[in-house]
Amino acid sequence: MSGDLLGEIQGMRIKSIVGVISTALMITLFASRVDAGETTTKILKYDSQGNVIGYEETDVKGKKKSTSKKKSSGSSKIFYPDNAFEEGEVIVINPPRGFASGIRSMGYQVIETVKISALNVTVQRLRIPAQMSVPKAVRELRSRFPGVEIDANHQFDPSAGVEFPDKIARALIRWSEAPANCGKGVKIGMIDAGVDISHPAFKGNNVVYKSFHKEGREEGPKDHGTAVAAIMVGTPEWGGLLPGASLYAANMFEYNEEGRKVGNAIGLLKAANWLINERVHIINLSVAGADNKVLRRIFQKALQQNLVMVAAGGNWGRDDKPAFPAAYKGVVAVTAISD
Repeated sequence: MSGDLLGEIQGMRIKSIVGVISTALMITLFASRVDAGETTTKILKYDSQGNVIGYEETDVKGKKKSTSKKKSSGSSKIFYPDNAFEEGEVIVINPPRGFASGIRSMGYQVIETVKISALNVTVQRLRIPAQMSVPKAVRELRSRFPGVEIDANHQFDPSAGVEFPDKIARALIRWSEAPANCGKGVKIGMIDAGVDISHPAFKGNNVVYKSFHKEGREEGPKDHGTAVAAIMVGTPEWGGLLPGASLYAANMFEYNEEGRKVGNAIGLLKAANWLINERVHIINLSVAGADNKVLRRIFQKALQQNLVMVAAGGNWGRDDKPAFPAAYKGVVAVTAISD
């Protein structure tokens, strides 16, 4: 078989995988947990400005059961991506020679170095001077080191929706049950919240899990990540779309000192580095945040190596603010609507 034909077949295979992962991500924008006993769906409701104001609950036949004004756990009305970052920290990609000594004289300190060997990239996390704001620190360092990509250690929002049973979601999109070997040989990477690999949905399947939460902080919850993983590679009995595929699941979420669930750019970078080194074919990212300059450069380099990435378009309503990494050029952006 010629190299051109092999390349064409490989390209067709990747396109098929992208379609499957896009479908899975679309479903999981409404899903926050796996629960085989659920028989209802919840559809988000928006006001005229596009903010989530509640949901309508229906049974499996579409009959309305109840309406709630309670906001979805996946709604991000109070999440402002540009202003969401780790206090007291900034990050820099590929710091030049003399950078460390230069920032020390300015009162900054290198507190962590992350090497992304597959992309030949080094990212440093810096502690900024006391009493200085993160935006001021970013401006000061960019002025002192022009041409160097420096940004805040931005936080990211998990793109999770209201509770939505995966089997009902599959029925709504007319997705038939997949055979147990569907997806065999495919390596899927996932960056999300935690995954409970002991869940019966993964019995006999190849699911590898690793957490990249910050040392000293508690690992984030595993409900949404488990739901996403089950929809992608769960056994046929649990409705998995590609039950024969291998899943490499990376957690980037944790509980901060205030008990709030957060994920940040450094955690995302560590997760991406692991997945790239595992040579996954595609990465699914159920996260959304600001246009981080350091992350943008990382994604550009990853895309240059033909790594396929699919990301959630955010659950922020009909706002015109783009969600990243979905909005980066070359990333497949996925969203879902209720009608």
